[in-house]
Amino acid sequence: ASDVYKRQILDDGRGFDLAAVQLDPRRGIGLRNMRERLASIGGSFRIRSRSGLTELVADVPEAQLRRLKEA
Repeated sequence: ASDVYKRQILDDGRGFDLAAVQLDPRRGIGLRNMRERLASIGGSFRIRSRSGLTELVADVPEAQLRRLKEA
């Protein structure tokens, strides 16, 4: 397994309906932008949300981060 740079954000607010946000092009623009930006550098982005908890996780392989720093 390769080393991965991971960042996790937890929020204990009211949560949101992830499926509804993903289906409505007027909502979740920032979440889509984060996913697209991470994908563009070889990373991944995961979202889980329910009442009382939202979790965002961003992963980027360490080797990819090194290549980006060298560019």
